[in-house]
Amino acid sequence: MGGVEAEEQQRLSCQQRLKAAVHYTVHCLCEDVASDKEMHFSGQTVAAILEMTVQQCKNFAEDLEMFPGGVIYCRGRRPGGDGRGCGEGRRT
Repeated sequence: MGGVEAEEQQRLSCQQRLKAAVHYTVHCLCEDVASDKEMHFSGQTVAAILEMTVQQCKNFAEDLEMFPGGVIYCRGRRPGGDGRGCGEGRRT
């Protein structure tokens, strides 16, 4: 069972690193906006934006998992598109 625990620990570590990276990015963006608009974002505001961003990323990931076998490209969207309409494209 040590392998399962190690895998879970690695997954949690990865999630923590990703959340830290998102936190850093949100913080930098808030600083940029605050500088441009001559205002201040409280720590609570930055934390709220962070949590909303992380939750939205989770929602996007869950939505993407709903596509079994890939995405169907619509006309003009598929790289090297052949002009076929929606639902007629090739699955990737």
